[in-house]
Amino acid sequence: MTLDAILAPIRALIWFFSQAVQVGGLGAVYFLIPAAIMLAVMAANYMRMDRSLRRRLPIVLLLPLIWILVGLYGGVFWEDSRAGSQPNPAWMIYPIWASMLLSFVLTFGLAAHLQGARPFVVAFGAINTLLTLGVGFMAGMAVTGSWL
Repeated sequence: MTLDAILAPIRALIWFFSQAVQVGGLGAVYFLIPAAIMLAVMAANYMRMDRSLRRRLPIVLLLPLIWILVGLYGGVFWEDSRAGSQPNPAWMIYPIWASMLLSFVLTFGLAAHLQGARPFVVAFGAINTLLTLGVGFMAGMAVTGSWL
């Protein structure tokens, strides 16, 4: 395995992330304003949390793991028709679709589990769900080879 084969999915993830933040070319303001509001909600809720609840918060790091893995998946299975690669099977898009549902379910499950931190978890989940949708959309186009 060459270094380029290892770095290609990472470069794809970075590009997918930048496209998600840029909202597909509309501009970063469409992502950054909602993200700033969610970060303010998170900060306000974090300050009011007791220490025992703060110690249980690292579990929410599962949420960004979803879109990171989706981006790497899209980078690994990127269909490049110009290079003469074989088309991916149609089922290759299903894990990306499932990740979007998983992001919603995990956000609500964590909010139910971490009762005193619900505003924090929902705000963090909203940011990560937006990223999962954006990165998943780009990864889906890469995996299927159908670009808008």
